[in-house]
Amino acid sequence: IAIMRALGANRVTVMLVVLLESILLSLGGGALGMLLGHGLVTVLAPWIAQWTGISVGLFQFRLVELLLIPGLIVLASAVGYLPAVIAYRTDVAEALTANP
Repeated sequence: IAIMRALGANRVTVMLVVLLESILLSLGGGALGMLLGHGLVTVLAPWIAQWTGISVGLFQFRLVELLLIPGLIVLASAVGYLPAVIAYRTDVAEALTANP
């Protein structure tokens, strides 16, 4: 963050980068989880039908799953807001001279 600021990025840009990173990581994780979940159901569908008698549809995406995307974006924005504000308030000189 301090390096971005030292290279000329203003505070708002740094804050937006942190928020965008939070949203992209959440969407990527959500998409990966959805694909893995549907893949697991595809693999286990015969076993589930045999043991429970319940037939599971394979790769049937429902509208409710698509409605989770805006909720995920709102949640990621809310969770990423605090780190974004901390990045916004970071003093460049102090961050560059601080010992790790």
